[in-house]
Amino acid sequence: SEGVKRMMKEEWSRTYSPEGDEDVFASSLLYIASNSTEEDMLIIAGSTRGVGEEFGEGDEPVSGMDGFVTMMKPSSANLFSESSSVRVQSQSNKVDVVSSLCQQENLLGLDEFFVVGYTESALAGVNINAKSSTNPLKPGFQAFLMKMSTSLSPIWTKQLGAIDADVIGLGCAVTPDGEEVYLSGIIKDAHGTEKSVRGLISDTTGSDVIVAKYKTSSGELQFMKEIGTSEDDTLARGGGITVDSLGNAILMGTTRGSLMRWRGNVTSSKKKNDDNTADVFVMSVSRKTGEFRTPMEQVVGGVSPRSSHGHHGGEHLLMFF
Repeated sequence: SEGVKRMMKEEWSRTYSPEGDEDVFASSLLYIASNSTEEDMLIIAGSTRGVGEEFGEGDEPVSGMDGFVTMMKPSSANLFSESSSVRVQSQSNKVDVVSSLCQQENLLGLDEFFVVGYTESALAGVNINAKSSTNPLKPGFQAFLMKMSTSLSPIWTKQLGAIDADVIGLGCAVTPDGEEVYLSGIIKDAHGTEKSVRGLISDTTGSDVIVAKYKTSSGELQFMKEIGTSEDDTLARGGGITVDSLGNAILMGTTRGSLMRWRGNVTSSKKKNDDNTADVFVMSVSRKTGEFRTPMEQVVGGVSPRSSHGHHGGEHLLMFF
């Protein structure tokens, strides 16, 4: 009807394409409201091999994958300026993926926000060689959390890696007072060639959930925890994390193991055939201590976790500065 047509009237729409035939993967959208007469900001993010004005700097497509963060005018979706898009990249032949954006909620005029993703190498300002020579990292992904100004300049960047495993940054959430920020993600078995080329996560074989908390002012790590069972545990799409009014983290995801309820021992044949269906879980993580409910697998089943779980999880995760 005519009334429906009026309700659905389009104010504006735009399409952005990298140069050539390169693909692009959109991942996150953030609206920053102004507290003055200046225009609000619309920030989009994603990853691509391609180049173009809306996808940051670059003269030619990269062989790996780069993330991008682009700032637009919400009234028209035009770029704010010629410098309103940046690449999030390490090396041209490596995979760097932007997964999510977040900011402190319910405040006007913020001049900073946070970028989460994962990389195969070291982003600017991060020294991944600052690790123990007796416990070196194997090639794989490291999660990253970046504090970025609205001028699209990184303020600090932190990476989180593991021994012979991929750590995938998926989401973030800022405490209501703005003093701390959480990174959420998964840790999983080392990636294969196909996934390292695409820079995308497909199945989640051998995965656990991770959550880490940092000071927003300095990026100082407060704690990092690994949560999981002997089966696959992963986060919901979009990062699976928010915060309550006190700043405790709330996680949502799926588990094929006895995380919240005892499901019995899953046989190897069931694992192989993927017959053990997933449960949805929702879990809080203490802002003060990082404590969370001990997986039921350990309480009832007496099953030793695949790695370090529960209140002592995360010892084999490594922080880079």
